[in-house]
Amino acid sequence: MGEILKPVMKEQAGMKKSAKEEIRLLLGNLRDTDWWVRKETIGRLLDYPENMYLSDLEEWLRNGEDALLRNASMEVFKELGDRALGSLGRLLKDEDVDARIFAANVLGDIKEPTALGGLADALQDPDDNVRIAPEIVKAMKKPGKNNGVLAKVLSMIGEKEALMLFANDEDDEVRTEVALAIGSLRTPGVPEALQRLSRDPVEEVRAAALLSLRNSEREVQNQ
Repeated sequence: MGEILKPVMKEQAGMKKSAKEEIRLLLGNLRDTDWWVRKETIGRLLDYPENMYLSDLEEWLRNGEDALLRNASMEVFKELGDRALGSLGRLLKDEDVDARIFAANVLGDIKEPTALGGLADALQDPDDNVRIAPEIVKAMKKPGKNNGVLAKVLSMIGEKEALMLFANDEDDEVRTEVALAIGSLRTPGVPEALQRLSRDPVEEVRAAALLSLRNSEREVQNQ
């Protein structure tokens, strides 16, 4: 038995070393300025277990001085989808607010339903730049199968608590985007939240809430 296992273990160790070398080369290719080179490289990188290179991607995302590396890491994270959620979850707790913003943007761009937990965390970040990260806002407003992303987030963190969180957010841009986004939802607490937002002290928030209320009433009439 021992004689059979010995060569197998040697072969596995050799394969593991080869894989590490290949990943090093692929990570180096991600520095290429040619988008097609990076795209092909990402496809090959995804064939390997993500735990062999996620730590590199995390460091790149934290790199505020090299935009190319940071953007390359975001491209890989996006293609990894739910395979990257653990890593992105750690980045959402990073002390560096820029790292949290980039992680929130990637989460908003991942189409997997499993990304919703991370979105819920990002929506409760103490920094308003994380809460209104462009890809989160886009995820809340996307048509088709993604139109209910915000509704799912609401159900995950508790609709009443979430709507109160949104309606009372200190940033008027957040309240405006939320007023526009939740108008397409059909959850019980939405009309009350929109009525509250329609009395907001900021004109843009009121206008967004009233627009959503009118659109919602029009849809009900057309049914």
